[in-house]
Amino acid sequence: MAELVYKLLLFSAICLASLLAFVVPWGTLVPSLFGLLLFLWSALFASFLGAKGRHYVYLLLLYTPFFAAPLYTAAMAVSPLSFLAAVIAFFYLAYKRFGILLGVAYVILVAMLGGVYLYLIDLATGGLVERATKEGLMPDAMWTVPAFFIPAAVATVLAHISAAFIYRAAGIKPREE
Repeated sequence: MAELVYKLLLFSAICLASLLAFVVPWGTLVPSLFGLLLFLWSALFASFLGAKGRHYVYLLLLYTPFFAAPLYTAAMAVSPLSFLAAVIAFFYLAYKRFGILLGVAYVILVAMLGGVYLYLIDLATGGLVERATKEGLMPDAMWTVPAFFIPAAVATVLAHISAAFIYRAAGIKPREE
């Protein structure tokens, strides 16, 4: 029950943090907002893989280029590596939970299901997610931040639930800690 509450808190934090886009002034604080949103999304993803406290600290450290960008703009040059390192961390957590082959398959399955669910959410909302990604991040269109991050968080949760259901149906159980 505590895990469910924690995941619900992370999901709520993503929703609230994405709404901060309406009050964060356009400028140097925007990378920090995205760093916060990416960290929360990564923490939500990792929470389904049985992450512990040290893993969340590691994920937070991965996104320091985003948080350092207001002080040192050149830090944004290495920010794509942050998300790559987070994906590697997801593979590591899945390896610890399911083993090497099933762990890699789990992360890929969640990514694929997340894309499918995001597409279905886009269809259900009349193309809102697609319009948000086409509009991009513009000072006069900060509505794109919650219009993308909230459906992405919903798709992530649904993808993990579906992948866990598929693994249970196939008789695949996570390793005991």
